[in-house]
Amino acid sequence: MVEPRRLADHRPHGGEAFRSCSRTPHPAGSRTPRAFRGRGAVNALIGGGARPPAEFVVERPGLRTTVQDLGRYGYARFGVGRSGAADWFSAALANRLVGNPGSAAVLEITLRGPRLRVTEEVIVAVAGA
Repeated sequence: MVEPRRLADHRPHGGEAFRSCSRTPHPAGSRTPRAFRGRGAVNALIGGGARPPAEFVVERPGLRTTVQDLGRYGYARFGVGRSGAADWFSAALANRLVGNPGSAAVLEITLRGPRLRVTEEVIVAVAGA
């Protein structure tokens, strides 16, 4: 025998979390995204027009090498996991050692590491187990 309430949705208002946040009458793509307001904003992030940062050229990808940041906090109620680096403390420490903000993205290397080449002199920190 089936109890009617047993099959009831345990989150009757779950759809509210996924409603569109748009409050304007304009289409979604009709305005400039806030993160990229213009060329000046990008230049300010890399030193006011200074040359772009050095690049890592991947010559051989490592087995399970990924780019990770510290993850997303506060979105679990929407079904989004924290994710991010497996060892967040070491990721933040490595960033601080080279002068980056602690939340900057890092290469998380497991099993077999990659072969990388840099385009100019850089400072690299290796941290973790």
